Amino acid sequence: MLPTLAQAKTKGTMKFSRELVLVPSDTKVKYEENGGTGKSFTTAIIGVNAKGDILPPLTVYAAKSVNHQWTEGGPPRSTYQCSKNGWINDDIFGFWFLNVFVAETSSLARPVLLVLDGHQCHFTIQIIEAAKQHNIIILCLPPHCTHGLQPLDLVTFG
Repeated sequence: MLPTLAQAKTKGTMKFSRELVLVPSDTKVKYEENGGTGKSFTTAIIGVNAKGDILPPLTVYAAKSVNHQWTEGGPPRSTYQCSKNGWINDDIFGFWFLNVFVAETSSLARPVLLVLDGHQCHFTIQIIEAAKQHNIIILCLPPHCTHGLQPLDLVTFG
């Protein structure tokens, strides 16, 4: 059972592609990449409580739809979403908040404290109303301080 303190963290990763390009040594431009940065982003929403229990993660891919192969072998009860850039947005955070956080903490004594960074998608009218309805207190950390104040940044992702 989860204690009544939880923290959610979104963490992004970048994937870089590397290629070996062989050209004559007197070539002025040895390599030029066209059509994008070569990076793709994946975001994970991870919720952990003070006791160390972990909520099922939600992974956000940069794609139009989730490829079945991406979900194979993932943690139990994980959920998967897509966005154009692989980042979290209002709809994806709303899905996680209602379908993961609220659902997984429904048996806990209220109020429940949820510690979040100040990303704008955490504070939509729908999230605020749902938090009030489910007696969830959202604590927003100050901007640009999450690395120093969020335990997941310092210990898990640091």
